[in-house]
Amino acid sequence: LGPNRYASMNGASYPVFLRDGAPPEGLMEHWASVLPGFVEPRFVPKIDTNENTVYAYLPVEQLKHHVNDPDTHFHLAGKDAIHLMTQKTTKLLPDT
Repeated sequence: LGPNRYASMNGASYPVFLRDGAPPEGLMEHWASVLPGFVEPRFVPKIDTNENTVYAYLPVEQLKHHVNDPDTHFHLAGKDAIHLMTQKTTKLLPDT
């Protein structure tokens, strides 16, 4: 489900890797009906890790060309970066 979710946001900028090379039946039609300005992504069954630029949510050692710095993205997605984005943080409980 993860690759499909990101595909709805990436549009046609970068190919989306799916093992079968195609999304589930009816998904593109559904997205087109509910997402304003939806751009259909391009799905591929194989990515050349030496040549292609790849978006990866987590760091992947086999990928040489990342769209974003996956270490930074991973850090920002973690709870330890909440204070970088908002002043509203959870209270720390002394017994946890």
